[in-house]
Parts: sequence; C-alpha cells; structure tokens
Amino acid sequence: MNGQSVLAAALVRGLAEAGVAHACVSPGSRSTPLALALAEEAHIRCWSHVDERAGGFFGLGIARATRRPVVLLCTSGTAAAEFYPAVIEARHARAPLVVLTADRPPELRDCGAGQSIDQIKLYGGSVKWFFEAAAPDANAPSVRFFRSLGARAAATAQAAPPGPVHLNLPFRDPLTPPPADLAQITAAAEGLDPRAHVSHANGALAPDDALIDELAAFVREEPEGIVVCGEPEGGADLADAAAAFARAAGYPVLADPLSGLRVGPRPRDLIIDAYDALLRVDRFAADHRPALVIRFGALPSSKGLRTFLEAPSGTRHILVDPWGDFRDPLHVATDVVHVDPALLCRALARALRGARTRASAWSRSWRDANARVRAVLQRRLDMIEELFEGRVARDVASALPSGATLFVGSSMPIRDLDTFFPGTDRAVTILANRGANGIDGVISTALGVAAVSPAPTVLLVGDLSFLHDLGGCLAARRYGIPLTIV
Repeated sequence: MNGQSVLAAALVRGLAEAGVAHACVSPGSRSTPLALALAEEAHIRCWSHVDERAGGFFGLGIARATRRPVVLLCTSGTAAAEFYPAVIEARHARAPLVVLTADRPPELRDCGAGQSIDQIKLYGGSVKWFFEAAAPDANAPSVRFFRSLGARAAATAQAAPPGPVHLNLPFRDPLTPPPADLAQITAAAEGLDPRAHVSHANGALAPDDALIDELAAFVREEPEGIVVCGEPEGGADLADAAAAFARAAGYPVLADPLSGLRVGPRPRDLIIDAYDALLRVDRFAADHRPALVIRFGALPSSKGLRTFLEAPSGTRHILVDPWGDFRDPLHVATDVVHVDPALLCRALARALRGARTRASAWSRSWRDANARVRAVLQRRLDMIEELFEGRVARDVASALPSGATLFVGSSMPIRDLDTFFPGTDRAVTILANRGANGIDGVISTALGVAAVSPAPTVLLVGDLSFLHDLGGCLAARRYGIPLTIV
C-alpha cells in the first residue's frame, strides 16, 4: 500500500477534525496524494482553481466570510509562489489559512531537477508558523504524527491572532497508489480514532477591574473625547458594544464603513459618517481637537482623519488591540491596551452608566456639523446626472437588501464609500482587503465570500483591480457563484 497516501489521508483527517471545511486545490502532479485525500474527505469541500493566485484569494474570501481556516493546496515549484499575495493579505487582515505546498524529496533538491525551488520558509515572516515534514514513510507513529500535524496547523491558523500557516510536504514517486490499494487506504483512514488529536480553544482577553476603573476615570474627566472605529479586529462583533460605550460616554464615533457601525437597526445620533469631508474643513478641525481619543480596529483609510489625528495637540490617544500588536502607523498612541474590544466597551458602558445623561455641547457640535455636511453631500450627489464614482458607491451600498454583503475594492472604491455612504438601517456586511491594501485578487476574494454566503454579494471594484484579477471570473462560471460586479 502507498504509505504517502495513508499519511496524506491522516493529515487531511486532522485538518477536518480541527474545523477545516473548505480547500482550494490547484492542479499538479506532486500534490496528488493530498489532492486525492482532500477529495475523499466528506467534511471538506474542494474548490478547483487552475490559477493558484486566484485560488489563494478565493480561499481568503471564504476565510473572511466564515472566520474558519481554509486550506490552499498546490504542487511544487513556482506554483507555491503564486499563493504569496494572498498569504500576505491574510497575515495583515488576520485571516486563517493553511497553505499546503507539495515539494520534491531531498534527493531532488539543489541538483537541477525540474519544478524544484527552495520552498523552505518561502513566505518568510508572513506566516505564523512553518513546518517542513520529512518525506513520508507510513507506520503507526507517522500516521498519528501527520494527523496531529493537520489538526495543529488548523488550530494555529485559528488561534489569536488568526493568520496563515505553511506546511511544506515532500513526496516521492509513485505519487498515486495502485488501484488495489485504494480500498486499504480508505479503510486505514476510516479506522482512525474519531477524536481529534489536537483541540484548541481561544479565550477572550477580559479587562480587569483596575483597567476599567482607570479608563472610566479618563472618560469622566474628559468630556471632549472621540471614538474612532475601523475594521474590527478578526471580525469581532464590536459595533453594538462600541455604540453602547459611546452613548454612555457621550462621545461622537467616527465610524469607518468597515466598522459595522454605519449599518443595521441601531441609533446613529452619535455616529459621524461624514468625517472624511468634515475634517477637511480647517476651522472645524482646529476647533474640535479632542482631549481623548479611543481607537478600536484598524486605522481608517481617510486621509482627512489621519491628518486630524496626527496633528500635535497633546491628545491622549488610547489604542485598543486584542492581540498585542502595535498597529499605530501614525505613531500617536499614548496608551496601548491589549484586551478584547467588545468586552472592554461593554464594561465601560456599565461603569459609565448615568455619567452623562444628556448630549453635551461637544457631542452636539459634532452631530450638527455632520448632519449639515451629509445633507450637502446628498444634495450635490443627487444633482449629478453623469456617471460619478461617489454617487455609484452611495447608491450601490444604499440599495443592498438586508443580509447582503458588499465587498469593496482598494484604492478609490473604499475611499468613495467612506466619503459618500451615509449608512443604512438594513443589516448588511461590508468587507474589503485592507490588510495590505493591494488591488490584486479582489474579484477572487469576493467570489470566495459569495461562495459561502446565502445572501446576495456585490463587488464594488475599480477598473485596474478588475483587469488585474479577470481570470478569477473562471470560478464564477465553473461553480455558478452569483456575484454582482459594479
């Protein structure tokens, strides 16, 4: 019996037991044992992609939508390098991927063998964990090891902060088992203990009482504060908690369109959705320097907001990040707090209950200015009859039905949405590849999201991004994935 196939089946079983439900498989000879094992695994759906680059972003889209690890599989050689852009985005966007690259065995490396490159730590610091397996030799300890390896890879990708991991797996010829051995291989895989060798649980980083008391005191002492909300870390459900904290504090919330605060049936009297235009008015910006800034999520893309935040003002700037990273490209943070943002917001809302029972002049000033600017923007957009990207962004986002997903391209589309989208009471999801902010793979990522989303998915994309990933449309045709592209 072909031992490589037994170990590939054990690895895949470990992946499935750890929660992997989707795999993006690109063709190639060297990866045959793993491709067959994935195809035979009942709990994993395989998506075939001729182009590894498109397949990588398609898997990223599934990972973004499901928040579960997704497998990417390719053969040896330059095929593995095609996954690199998706791996980079996954690392920065904190999306869980398990990258499986097949490789030549040691005797075929550094000797001129075809389709052989140095794949050791190919993705460098862009992955959370790399492991190079030995050329497989089936025995009982090896079966247990490969099964644990699969489960560990999925658990590591999912563990906080989520991100990509890379397993490099060499295989020798013959790569396929004789037909007579297939039944034995299947039986060997089915005979594995049904319990996973590795289980993993993430615990929330709950704030302690001392931290809550300290931050609540800051808020009570500083009525002129703001909350800045970008894309939630790891897709956490932060919007409702942040809105509750802002109401208790009496602080306006400058809400990026990816924050989730501009959509859904929630009070939006303190949501400042026109800040990109508002903060470009020098007099307003100068008169509204906050004494305290509390930021959650990734830094919004607005240049007006960035200029406002980095202006010298003596402001106390508290950055909340659940996983210990210093995501402060403006270098203005005075305090970095490593706790779960939603838990922190709920705790602060309770601690501040009754602290400010009515709107302050500070919050009213922000709210009234926001309403005036938004009204002007709406009127001017309504007057434009020709095709204008700002109006397109507003109208597309505003027309989405409840439950739909809007995937937004990088560069101008996300900025147009930030400036011109006033929000909607409908519960829609807005996503974008804002980890590394690249324009590549946008169609494929959106298709990955659409493939696992029951509600409609719409892609708002620029012309260069569209042309760059035109090959990704093959997946839509092959699998009949419904995606509206604007």
